[in-house]
This record gives sequence, structure tokens and C-alpha cells, in this order.
Amino acid sequence: MIKSYNDLRFLVVFPCVMGSSLIGVGISAISCIFRSAWLMELNAEQVTHVGVKSPEDIVVVSALRATLTRGKKGGFKDVLADELLMNVFKATIERTGIDTALVQDITGGNVCAEGNFATPSPCVQIASAIQCRLIEIGIGAGVESMTADYYNRRTPYSDKISVVPCVADCQVPMGYTSENVALEYGITREDQDRFSVESHRKAHAAQQAGRFKEEIIPCTVTQIDKDGNQKQVTVSDDDGIRPDSTLETLGKIRAAFGKDGTTTAGNASQISDGAAAVLLMKRKTAQKLNLPILGKYITSAAVGVPPRVAFASQAIYTVKALEISDEKVNPNGGAIAFGHPLGCTGSRQVATLFPELKRQNKRYGITSMCIGSGMGMCAVWEAEY
Repeated sequence: MIKSYNDLRFLVVFPCVMGSSLIGVGISAISCIFRSAWLMELNAEQVTHVGVKSPEDIVVVSALRATLTRGKKGGFKDVLADELLMNVFKATIERTGIDTALVQDITGGNVCAEGNFATPSPCVQIASAIQCRLIEIGIGAGVESMTADYYNRRTPYSDKISVVPCVADCQVPMGYTSENVALEYGITREDQDRFSVESHRKAHAAQQAGRFKEEIIPCTVTQIDKDGNQKQVTVSDDDGIRPDSTLETLGKIRAAFGKDGTTTAGNASQISDGAAAVLLMKRKTAQKLNLPILGKYITSAAVGVPPRVAFASQAIYTVKALEISDEKVNPNGGAIAFGHPLGCTGSRQVATLFPELKRQNKRYGITSMCIGSGMGMCAVWEAEY
């Protein structure tokens, strides 16, 4: 019986840390998750049971991602979002051997491109569609070229809507909400810088140990130098990780939102490019197609509270408030080190989660993410190996 967060052998993956989110999102969404998990153990009518295999389970048979690279500077600076996503889809097809005609729906997350808005966890939407028998097989994906789209994106609000106080609140720049969180909950600049250093340290150690090789698909792309010369390169490593980060070096970075602020470019997530895709279906379908099963989707919850933010300040507070052991949170680093290509992060987390659960011989994992304007979402996954 699940009784508390730390009773479980689980990992928690926060995006950490960029996107219009909030202090209460992590707490409320993860709390909702565990209430759902407890109900699943008690309610025999639930389709998905914790720790029990069923032909009706929604399972993950593939979870892959491209590397995450720095916006404007990294390996994908000259690559558009559709090409990034194509590479991930192609690898999914090649590695599973699935007949593409069997894939009945693809839901993709994308925030920055003109006309797009955040999709609350494409993986969960696909899982729900399968549970409702609308489809049998689907892909939850995400892609973002923040190099191409982020810097020019401005979302207008109608004057009639802007007078509503909560709408006005949602237009406050994220950096200022981060400062509000730090001030209200007593989170210092040093706390945030230390969190950042640890994120980079863990990510570098994981990269050096080759822990990401199972989830990353190398992408051969065209890069253009400052003189306009083109060359083909294969991008296979996340390039935002800074192993030389220290409290001393981060302490020299100027505060971004006021001279007495605590939020800096060093303790916020990076603007990045990347793509990821997760192939889901029922267990009985995977068995029929003789596909490997990485694990299953258990449940999810989405909440909305007054908008705050998802910088280091929010992540630190949420971990403390939930009393989650530090070693369970982003054991291989988070988005401060990797970057946070907004629409890609949810699917990327799933791709990162399952190999790490297997490596640590753990069973349950939580992915959590922000959704713009004061929403957040968490999902629980169970590994099989």
C-alpha cells in the first residue's frame, strides 16, 4: 500500500526551470497523483492497477529524444523544428519496426512557433485516447526550436480581456514572479546557485557515464558558420551542460530582474532546441506486435493556481514542501543543465525517466511540468525491466 512519497522507490523529474508556472503546481499536482494512486489500489474497477499487469494497461514501447542544444549557439541552431521532429519519428519507426499505418494519432507539444500554444502533456492525451478506445496506438511528442521562434514570439491580449486581474497577472514577466517566490519563501541567491551547480554536476556525471545513450538519437544536420559555409555534423550530446559551474562563478553573474534580485541566467533553465517522441499502446497490442515494453502509464493530474514561476526558486521550495529526498529529484540533472525546449520537455522527461528507473532498479517515476498562465501537470509511470 502506498502511504507516503518516500515509501516508494521512485524518481521525480521536474523541468527545472523555465515556463510560466507556480509554487503550488508541483505540490498540488503531485498530491493529486498520489490520491489517484491510492484510489487505484482500493478500486478494483480501475483499468490500471499499481503493480499489477493487465492486457488493458497503457504501455510505453519506445521513448526517444534528440539532444538538447543551446538556442542560437548549439548544434541545432540552423535546424528547424519539423526536421528535428522528423529525426525522432524516423528513429522511433526504425527501432521498433512498427508499421506506420497502425499509428492512429500523434499529439505534439509546441509553444513558440506562431499560432501554437502549450499542449498539456501529449503523452497523457494519447494515453487517454487509448483508454477511451478512440485509438489503439499513438505517439505523444514535443518539439521546440527556440532559436527560430522564441525571440520573436509576442502573444497579444484583447483590451477587453486584459482588464481582468488574473489576465494581467499572467502577463507579469516570469523573472519577476521568480523574485516574488524567493522573497516570500526565504530562498536565497546562494540556495538557487547551489541548486544550479548541482544540476550541472549531476548532468555532467551522467553524460560522462553514458547514461543518455539509450534515450538519445544522433541527428545528422547542416550547420552554417558565420561566413555562410555549410557542413554536415552529427549531434549526439546535450551541449548546454557546464561542468565548470561553481558557486563562485555563478555568484559573479548579474541579477536579471533588479540589482537586489536573486534570479540570474545561471540559475534559470536555458533556451534550447530539441524534440522527443513516446510511442504508446495497450499491453495486449504490444504483445501482439511483439514490441518491448519499457513501462506503463498509471495516472496524471493537472491543476491551476495563481501564477508563479518555475525557476530554481520554485523547484527548491516544492522539493522542500513535499519532503522528497533530494537524490530522487532529477538524479541526472534538470533543465538548468540541459535546457528547456518548452513543448518538448514532457516527452523528453519520459525518455529520460525509464532508463534511469531501470539503472537504479526502481519502479515508479513522476514527471512534472509547468503549463503557461498558472497551470501544472504531473504523471506517474511504472517501469518494467
